[in-house]
Amino acid sequence: MIQKSLSLCIVLFSLLVLSKQASATDRFFPDIEQFSPGKRFRLRAKSPDNATDGFTSFQKDFVYEFFDTKTNKILWTHKQKGSKRPKQLAPPGTGRFVDEGSPTYVVMTDDGWTAVYTGWHQLICFNPKGKIKVWSQLIYEGMTETEIEQYVHQTTAGPMWAGLSHWYFLENGESKTHFVVRPWWGRRIIIDLDSGKLVNDSDARAKLDELATNSETEFVLQALPKVPTGIADDDDVKAIPNGRVAIFLAGKLKIKNAAKELSRIQESEASFSSCYSLESSGNDWKRGSIDPHSYETLEIRQLAQLSLRRIGATPKPLPAYNFLRIQEDEKYRPPTPKLKRSAIWTDVKKGMTAEVILKLLGAPDSVLRDNWEYDIDGDKPFTLTIQWEGQQVERIRRIPAKWIEGTARDEALAF
Repeated sequence: MIQKSLSLCIVLFSLLVLSKQASATDRFFPDIEQFSPGKRFRLRAKSPDNATDGFTSFQKDFVYEFFDTKTNKILWTHKQKGSKRPKQLAPPGTGRFVDEGSPTYVVMTDDGWTAVYTGWHQLICFNPKGKIKVWSQLIYEGMTETEIEQYVHQTTAGPMWAGLSHWYFLENGESKTHFVVRPWWGRRIIIDLDSGKLVNDSDARAKLDELATNSETEFVLQALPKVPTGIADDDDVKAIPNGRVAIFLAGKLKIKNAAKELSRIQESEASFSSCYSLESSGNDWKRGSIDPHSYETLEIRQLAQLSLRRIGATPKPLPAYNFLRIQEDEKYRPPTPKLKRSAIWTDVKKGMTAEVILKLLGAPDSVLRDNWEYDIDGDKPFTLTIQWEGQQVERIRRIPAKWIEGTARDEALAF
């Protein structure tokens, strides 16, 4: 995140390695060991490049071994085909790399299906016998040009887009029939496992979208109770990634039955990312004052509060951000405002400081560079934006409710 004052954001936690890889040119692909949800099967993917003690990037030559955990027998193996970087594309129109990328993300089921997403954005689906049923260059085959332009961020580490996405095998009766990727903007990529092709027929998609909505609703209602409200150990941290997706989908799908769990989850004070401004190092900044550009994000609470609004509930006035005091390590935890925002937002004036705003309105719901955003509930909801210039409020605007309008709030949370 780059502020006009030059700020340095330190990311402490990432969701899905495939979507938040290093911002340098080098890419790193660690070995993977993963169990199916009920631990019925185990997949191990190892590269000889990871066996060395030296500094290695672009690990390759992965070997996949798929185990039956009851017998510890290897049911199938697969060797990566390709080199460090894709050299060429397959015949025009297929969009497939001849070379197979190294694995970044795995989805498994308890009846033996496995999906692997590679560093070159290929989706490879294996059936329970290890036969490849799908090989898709997911971005370029599954997304429209408009989606790529609007929603995919091009970086020196390659395209980034998959934060808050949901990946799963879709059941129709007792069998797996399709693989689905639902990215944060909502239009599903649906692939037929028999033909290995995308489902584009409108009638077929309408039926599958209904089936997918039911599957996603079930996923949300099963996942939310498992989301911890505190981070006590590594197991709690591991429970968060799918939980973040479930919290997000609860709001996107407007699952009112999720209200109780979302209300519980909003109590979470888990913080995974922080942004520290270098602007406050200037001599004109008063020691101990609150820097509006330096903060930590309570991401789980932020997601839960957003989804509560989207299902028609009003979240508690709990802060989704803590701020830092200038030249001090002390965190400032914004107090609970004495009055509802809808009654006092007009008291915000140009020239006010962060401490005054936080005591008046509490913490913002979203921080985007030099802007704080407050979601105002009521019969005619809207979002209040406060733009900062240094330590003071520079501009105040009332805009359409961002948790209702468009995808800007979702994109901010996905990256």
